[in-house]
Amino acid sequence: MSFIGVHERQTRITEAQLRRNLARLNDFGKDLGVKFLRLYYSPGENRILCTGEAPNKKAIEDVHAKLGLRCDDIWDVSTIE
Repeated sequence: MSFIGVHERQTRITEAQLRRNLARLNDFGKDLGVKFLRLYYSPGENRILCTGEAPNKKAIEDVHAKLGLRCDDIWDVSTIE
């Protein structure tokens, strides 16, 4: 499944922290078949969207949990080009 993960942030996060998190998410995700493709960050809104591929929603939640992160919402999406 293709997915978008929605993260509502209470604190600011730097671009360097986001890059580290993306790398760590992909490291942890390998064993669960989860691949994170991109992070989108809106500093003014303190919101992050992550996109990627995964076998199911639980795998996405499990990878986030390994990093102590949580998605406020996970959307199963299709790409139209």
